[in-house]
Amino acid sequence: MKRVLLLFLIFHLHLFAQDTDDSVDFTGVMQVMMTLLTPASNTIWEVDYFATEPYDDQTWQGISVASDQIASALPSLARDNARWMNYLNELQNANNKIRDSVEFKDMVLFLQGYDEIYYPCEDCHTEFLSY
Repeated sequence: MKRVLLLFLIFHLHLFAQDTDDSVDFTGVMQVMMTLLTPASNTIWEVDYFATEPYDDQTWQGISVASDQIASALPSLARDNARWMNYLNELQNANNKIRDSVEFKDMVLFLQGYDEIYYPCEDCHTEFLSY
């Protein structure tokens, strides 16, 4: 369900520049979202949330690659808008938990980041997308 919502919102990113309170240059945002953030977040959300056994090395490697993709995308998304930057900071904080979880192979820390990474995405889309 999260993926369907996320894809719906991303396909409407071209509406970002319309009807916002602040003048924000969203040039390149859709490309970064479609090529880096969406695949990375989908990789994270596809991890078995209810696993009772520790994740295997392949799962941790997938989480690591996805987290690195998110981290590499964030600098290119910086804009001169405080609310926008707040969402990016929240996304970065959640991703930092995910990155740390890989280092320590800590499922609990991963699940905290997993839960927290959704909200800045959803809230930013809600605020900056015009329907």
